[in-house]
Amino acid sequence: MAKQEKLDLSHTWTTDSFPEFALCFEETALVWMPSLILFVTSLYEWHNRSPEVITSRASSHPTTWTLLSITKIIYTIVLTINYKKRGMNTSGVLFIFWLCLSIGTAVNFKTVLSIAFSETPIESSINVFTFTTKSLSFPIIITQLLFSCFADSTQVFTTVADRENSSPENQSSFLSRLTFSWFTPMIMNGYRKPLTTEDMWSLSTQNRTNVFIKQFNKHWKPIQNNKTKNAINIFPVVLKTFWSTILFNACIQLVSTLLTFTQPLILDRLITFMTPVTDTTTATVEPIWRGYLYAGAMFVSPVLASVLNGQYDRRQDLLLMKIRSSCLRLSSAGRKDFATGDIVNLISADMIYLTSFFYFLNNLWLGPAVVAISTWLLWAQLGAATLVGVSVLVLLIPFNSFMITREHRLWAKILAFKDKRVAAITETINHIKVLKLYGWEPAFMTRVFGHRAQECAALSSVMVIGVISTAIVSATPYLCRVSVKRMNAYLNANEVNESFVDHKPNQRTPIVVKN
Repeated sequence: MAKQEKLDLSHTWTTDSFPEFALCFEETALVWMPSLILFVTSLYEWHNRSPEVITSRASSHPTTWTLLSITKIIYTIVLTINYKKRGMNTSGVLFIFWLCLSIGTAVNFKTVLSIAFSETPIESSINVFTFTTKSLSFPIIITQLLFSCFADSTQVFTTVADRENSSPENQSSFLSRLTFSWFTPMIMNGYRKPLTTEDMWSLSTQNRTNVFIKQFNKHWKPIQNNKTKNAINIFPVVLKTFWSTILFNACIQLVSTLLTFTQPLILDRLITFMTPVTDTTTATVEPIWRGYLYAGAMFVSPVLASVLNGQYDRRQDLLLMKIRSSCLRLSSAGRKDFATGDIVNLISADMIYLTSFFYFLNNLWLGPAVVAISTWLLWAQLGAATLVGVSVLVLLIPFNSFMITREHRLWAKILAFKDKRVAAITETINHIKVLKLYGWEPAFMTRVFGHRAQECAALSSVMVIGVISTAIVSATPYLCRVSVKRMNAYLNANEVNESFVDHKPNQRTPIVVKN
């Protein structure tokens, strides 16, 4: 009976040769982890349906059946059939699953080959059947990974114009959308000549107002029909409509932030690896393969962070566009309750502030987490000296709170002054003939300029507060003078007396060690 294998660090991290995992670990963790990732990530697509779906099952357009799609359905029947019913021509979930499974299978297949062709007999469960099945499954999994890099053909067109001027994004694969390579034709076209309106592609289905407004109305109409004397708050409706997108974007930013923090840790390990070991009795020389691992991680980490940041920014912009389009819908009967100036301010100012809240929403929870992680990393390098920087941040909290409160009040005044100014301008334009008849132009101009002067004065106060806040933030590093003190202590130490050093240039033996 074979002995139970354990994760031995002497064969993984502390080995001088290429690390190897235990066979039981490779056949369990490296196989089940991709399956777990597939299950967790597929929940998001099950909920959000498809990027190309048109909200109702009857109006979705299934993709055409190809040899590629038939090959995919053999491996992942449930997900693939579900995607095709909902009009999806590519899946990031399946690509990530096959990528993780390919990596795990490659590691396991290497171990199987090393055991099978080992010159010394090894007690293991590797037999002819196991070796044959693993030898056949590995190239099949790699082939499936290659298939998932391409997109199936799709026909999601509502009009002839859409078919003739369709965006390449509709036909792009997951990798193309991840790297934005589908946008290359537009860049090349703009390089050759100035772009015009005719060069623009038709809007993607998922970004059209008549598509996502149906999801918004599912939560808005019940509240609107059952409204009481209390005013309706649109904020919960926006959260109920787009909560899954907001949560998914938050996860993207979390992973990107964690990857950013890994870079200084990897750099520290790389510097330690490249530093010569002077005392071999207390220090252990790291194997050469760790250097390649650190260097590869230094390259992969910022690249992944950059890709995720690009996806986060685009998804956030699309989210804000949908929120803005959903909120700025007012019937003809509802317009009579608002002046033209009020509507202009809603579009130009209030909507910007509303969308800005959702854009910086993740900073509410990510900011404290970043401070905590940064403090922990600095503590590992500087020790108790880190408390000086933390104390400065704590002391700045009351000041920042006061400045933000003051700025918030000023912005409320600015919006009120802007409403009055726009209303006065609108009234002047609507009654321009009467004003000229009675000679009231100077009076109305004085009225408009008065509102503008009040608005400019409040804006000046906001700018002053912004400058003060920026100056405090910029001056904060100069209030953490720990590094300067350490450097001064080093530079003020006693230096070598040059008179005690004898320089004898010798090109043949520049350095001589005796006894």
